Amino acid sequence: MVPTAHKAKGREWAPVRIGEDFTEPFDQEETDGNGAPLAGDNQDAEVRLACVAVTRARHRLDINGLG
Repeated sequence: MVPTAHKAKGREWAPVRIGEDFTEPFDQEETDGNGAPLAGDNQDAEVRLACVAVTRARHRLDINGLG
């Protein structure tokens, strides 16, 4: 079974391997090409989702997919 982190909420597995599809975090001070700060909402949601994913493991956790 290969569920997404979104579908993993509330469930657990003995081994969990984090995929490489999480976006890499960026510095909160980064700006877009026009000097406007990048929105942190997406990054915050991605961090929360990663927390859900890593807490699903009961015995073994492979976090190589996280940046």
